[in-house]
Amino acid sequence: AHLAVIQEDLARHLLLWSAVLPLCDAAGTRGRLDEDAAVALLDPILLRAPAEVDALFRRVPWDRGTLIAHGADIDLLERGRVHAAMRAATETSDGKRAQKYHADRRRAERGTVLGPLDAALLTYTGQYLHGATI
Repeated sequence: AHLAVIQEDLARHLLLWSAVLPLCDAAGTRGRLDEDAAVALLDPILLRAPAEVDALFRRVPWDRGTLIAHGADIDLLERGRVHAAMRAATETSDGKRAQKYHADRRRAERGTVLGPLDAALLTYTGQYLHGATI
């Protein structure tokens, strides 16, 4: 059943991927993957109701950038509705979309608001995605 869902439901496939990535990062290149934790993600993400998926994502670490790069609705993600956010998911990844999101968040955390001209200038000079300000 798991393989069928992974092959047929792109949104759930990407949700699983974003939840497994932090486990891989924690293992590093030489460490052991926490296989029990990885297996524990399968049923809740692939087979449970959307509300249960959302509840799981409030409890486990996951990679937001992966979902954003694949077209997740950012407003829904930020409201904790990760399953619904993936309705618009695409197979093709747009890494610049995730970079832009992270740069905008870093600016917001610093209390920086860019005007349209500032944003255009930073984009033109290639500094927008780095979180630069004017």
